[in-house]
Amino acid sequence: MSKSNAVMNGRTFLAKLDDEEKIIKLRADGYNKLLQTDDSRLTEDVRTDINAVIGEVNLLLKGKLKQFRGLCERNVNKSPGGEPIPLDTDLEGFWDITFPLIDKVKEKFSKLDVRKTKQWAIIEEYDPND
Repeated sequence: MSKSNAVMNGRTFLAKLDDEEKIIKLRADGYNKLLQTDDSRLTEDVRTDINAVIGEVNLLLKGKLKQFRGLCERNVNKSPGGEPIPLDTDLEGFWDITFPLIDKVKEKFSKLDVRKTKQWAIIEEYDPND
C-alpha cells in the first residue's frame, strides 16, 4: 500500500479485502476445476504444484484474512466486547503485513498460468514454495 496522507479505515479495508479475496478464490476455483479433468498433461508433479497453491490460498483465507476481516469489522462496528477496538493505523499495519502474502499467492498463480501455456513444462525459476 502506498503511504499517503489519507488514512484508510475499516470500511475501505473491507472493500479491498473483498476484492482481493474474490480474485484469489476465483483463481483457486479455476485451478480446482482443472484438477477435476482427465487432462493427461497434468502429471502428479503438476497436480501437486497446483494443490500447493490452492492450499496456500485456503490457509490464507481461513487464517490471516479471516483475522483481518474480524479486525476491520470491529473497527467499523465499534462494538464494545471487552477487546480493544482496532485503530485505522492498526489496520494499515496489518494490511502492510498481509497484502504481500496475497500478492505472493497471485504471483504463484501467474507462474502456473505460464506453465499452463507451455503445456505444463517446468519453467526454470518456478518453485511452488517461493
